Amino acid sequence: MARYTCKWCGSSSRELLYLTNGRCSRNPHTKQHEPMNATEELSRYSCKWCGTSSSNPLSLTCGQCRNSPHPNKAHELLG
Repeated sequence: MARYTCKWCGSSSRELLYLTNGRCSRNPHTKQHEPMNATEELSRYSCKWCGTSSSNPLSLTCGQCRNSPHPNKAHELLG
């Protein structure tokens, strides 16, 4: 089943509406969840800026990214 995952914090939902209506503390731009392009649940998630990967999107997005251009230095999921 398809799931939508926020590229900033790793939260996910089967319903796009539930994900995009929520607030995201890790998004440096809009403070809203921003879904990844992929709608299939992935076996590995990678950061767009440093390449770090994990099977759990929440654990990846909790950390800091040394290469992130954003002020909060958040990992951004590639997708």
